[in-house]
Amino acid sequence: MNTIEAISSRYSIREYQEKNVPVEIINRILAAAIFAPSAKNRQPWKIIVIQGESKREFNIELTLVISKCSDITTIQTLETMRQAPVTIFICYDRIDYQYYEEEVVVWDMCTKDYEVVDILSLGALIQNIALAATDLGIATLWNCDIYYAYNDFKKWLNVEFPIVSAISLGYGSEPLPIRLRKLIDQVVIYK
Repeated sequence: MNTIEAISSRYSIREYQEKNVPVEIINRILAAAIFAPSAKNRQPWKIIVIQGESKREFNIELTLVISKCSDITTIQTLETMRQAPVTIFICYDRIDYQYYEEEVVVWDMCTKDYEVVDILSLGALIQNIALAATDLGIATLWNCDIYYAYNDFKKWLNVEFPIVSAISLGYGSEPLPIRLRKLIDQVVIYK
């Protein structure tokens, strides 16, 4: 599959087969992911993979989180996370600034700008995960509803890094939907 095919074939899948994703495939996906562009090559990411026995333990946590939630869309997303055999948490590694100490001093007034471009870099990493997974026949769902259970997830993961997002991975079991997209002339302006 070439890049354009992976882009046009990628879907957000919400139903997964009970079939584990081999660690070798997860590693291939993540190896491609870390080639994402990042501002000033800061690579501001930490990646936490939950699978196997840890995933079974995480599903117990998800059950507790779902029981406290009242938003139906969030519940559906959390149910998808529970069903998928792999959950990948993307964290913002903004703690280790020593490598960039001189840069941060010079750009002190732009610290907020650094955070914005770092988050954009994390988005590129997530997109690489989705495209690499698609190329390897693995379905994904980029989960942004983690904020409803942010403190629960952070405590369960026992991490100091801010959690930005989560991605569910697995073998899809639902038929691919027809994806409507706006036409190029509806979104592109040439000057």
